[in-house]
Amino acid sequence: MNFGVLHNLLMPNMFGRIDRTENTWVAILEETDSSAKLKRIDICDVPNGSELIKIDGSQEPNTLFLDNNGQRKRCDYLLITTLNGKKTLLFMEMKSKKPDNTEVKQKFLTSQCLWDYIVSMLDRFHRYSGMPSSYTDIFFSYEKRFVRFQTKNLNKQGTRRTPPDDGRSPERVRVIPNPNRPSLKYLLR
Repeated sequence: MNFGVLHNLLMPNMFGRIDRTENTWVAILEETDSSAKLKRIDICDVPNGSELIKIDGSQEPNTLFLDNNGQRKRCDYLLITTLNGKKTLLFMEMKSKKPDNTEVKQKFLTSQCLWDYIVSMLDRFHRYSGMPSSYTDIFFSYEKRFVRFQTKNLNKQGTRRTPPDDGRSPERVRVIPNPNRPSLKYLLR
């Protein structure tokens, strides 16, 4: 799918960089906070035509919602892509210090709500005649995945068996310590 319609809806500062380097496309995640230790992550082997959105690139919902349940928090990026025929919305958070798991979950939940709002706006204001289905129907088929990048392995290994963090929900976010040019295939496995 061509995501150019997103450029007719979102402000330019909401888009991240996907550049061609060597023989691959690379999604570049950057953190501008001066205190952050994790400043940049390059995700390799991103399919051409993917779109990178900086979910925290606008002031909203800060001027819309109260901040009493975490509804103002947002993750850093959303990568919309199709890899080997699999359509995916990859929500990503970059952390330089020990994360508060509740806060990270809230960021992913709010980011999903923001994405739902974007899709709703596409349906209502950017639907083209002859389009076979709505954007809601199109993006409903995309699998949502959740990844948290962090500077080092901050999780202590407990003795209790827990389900694997497969990244298929905000509660089971996949943690990638010390990311060094991970491939998209690795992140989605």
